[in-house]
Amino acid sequence: MRCGSRNCLQWWKGDKVFESSVAADVLDNGLARCFHVVVTTNTQRSWAFGLCTPLTCSQGDVLSNVHTFIDLPRLTLRAATEKSIEFVEIQELTSWGRLGGLIDFAIIGFVNSGSSTLVKTLSAHPEVSLDLEELDVPQSSLIASSKVEDGKISHLIEDDWRSWLCADLLPLGWVEALREKKRNSSRAGQKVFGVKNPLLLYSEGCIQSLAKIQPSPKLIVAVRDPIEWLLSIFRHDLSTLGFGFQNRPSMPSDGREVRGGWFGQAHAKFGTALEVLLRHYPSEKVLAVELEHLRTPAAAAVVLDAVTAFLEISSAAELGATSGGQELLKLQYDPGLRKKAPQKWGRYELCLPESAEGIRLMSATLEAEYKLLPGQLARIGVNQLGVSSTILLGGAFMRHCSHSVSLPGARLDSVGKNEMFAEMQLLRVDWRGEIGFKFRAAEDLQVVALACGAGAGPLRRTTYVTLWDVRSEQRLTLSAVSPFSPVVMDFAYGEAFRQALPLKAGEEYAVTVQASPGLGLSPANHANIGISAQLGTFLGGVFSKGPWIYPSEVDEHGWEGAYVNLVTLRFL
Repeated sequence: MRCGSRNCLQWWKGDKVFESSVAADVLDNGLARCFHVVVTTNTQRSWAFGLCTPLTCSQGDVLSNVHTFIDLPRLTLRAATEKSIEFVEIQELTSWGRLGGLIDFAIIGFVNSGSSTLVKTLSAHPEVSLDLEELDVPQSSLIASSKVEDGKISHLIEDDWRSWLCADLLPLGWVEALREKKRNSSRAGQKVFGVKNPLLLYSEGCIQSLAKIQPSPKLIVAVRDPIEWLLSIFRHDLSTLGFGFQNRPSMPSDGREVRGGWFGQAHAKFGTALEVLLRHYPSEKVLAVELEHLRTPAAAAVVLDAVTAFLEISSAAELGATSGGQELLKLQYDPGLRKKAPQKWGRYELCLPESAEGIRLMSATLEAEYKLLPGQLARIGVNQLGVSSTILLGGAFMRHCSHSVSLPGARLDSVGKNEMFAEMQLLRVDWRGEIGFKFRAAEDLQVVALACGAGAGPLRRTTYVTLWDVRSEQRLTLSAVSPFSPVVMDFAYGEAFRQALPLKAGEEYAVTVQASPGLGLSPANHANIGISAQLGTFLGGVFSKGPWIYPSEVDEHGWEGAYVNLVTLRFL
């Protein structure tokens, strides 16, 4: 083949078989050079196509003499001639195999599941080269040919979101830019070079392309409870776009997800995506990290050790030993890493009755994912920690809301007319901070002791019950309740006051207990408990997101019986 002859291979968009196999093999074996070409005429019409030429042809040769490589009138249906060509854009292509030896590891998903936390931590490791910015992987619509009219591509990829992302062939310049970054990292003494793009895991084509790289890079996947992920994405979309998946202005007529700029329920199918990944990629080269394990320092430290061992780099302890004990590396989930990070969707919002029906429906539609995930995470997750209880129990909703009523957020209409949830000990306290209720005194009262719920027995640790003045938001008194405090009628009482504390008729007060996981706090088991009308009026549940903080958040329509089972006062 001579440069300038018409013995060239030219292909159109849609010929993915040619791009992914024939062209890739030709490039891997050094048999030809391939280019992406866009021809624009003086009528402002453009044609994009792929072209493979003899090895002797340079990019400049193709750029200057594109009409000698192709039958231009036939290509453009006689809409263009050599003289009508206004300009030509050309980009040399290469195969994914050309990335061999360049990328040591990649963080490939999932979006909003802790991948940014991993990147932030690993980028601080002296042996790791990892950009904080996501790797802009060439998309198939940029490489595969398509007709361009009026500045718009006239026929986009028709496949679903699982195949829209990665190009089958890569721009050579893009690969060479990565190669230069790799060289720079090696010169700096960094042992491993990594990239991040949390969308890669959504594309089966991308996974197949990554598998073609030899040696294949190690893959790190951040995984989150699908229900929790959906709620977080909804809150994020609501705060940034003005709508979420429940109230978007309009849905596509065919019901499909909007590709690219918006995430929906299909993107929460983490088990399905991991199943595809493990179909094409060796499991020993994949490490899955659960977001649930990043939320506590002890578990996060175990995760960090697993990640450094997986990447074969120095652990945090080894780095500290070489630097005189200084703590250089620490992994801790930071939900504020995302731009315009939304307010956390906590258990209070999760279990609200007005949300429950929609969340229950989402949970049911993701049932297959919860069946897949435990086995997958047991296979590729952090062995020392196992699979989180949230995933094992079918997600946050099933764990916290489906078989119990959680405080805050309990509603009378959510538990049934006979209030048997209290008697059956199905009231739960899923909170960290102050929680209790607000009331208005009906007459002058004398308080002599404070107590908290101990329906399941004595507390495991000491906590504090606080009486607040609502008007001033100041603490009036507090009482320590310990595992050794006396339990009377399912309430654990703090030490009686030496002098009774007076409350004034008509004034509003709040009484709260400091709740936290593992405390052993459990509501009393009284089905028909409430504030006597002679003593006062229940004004709703109150809570704060932290101990010692005035409970300014109010659950006005909360179930009185649930809150009064949690904390109480003894009067003279």
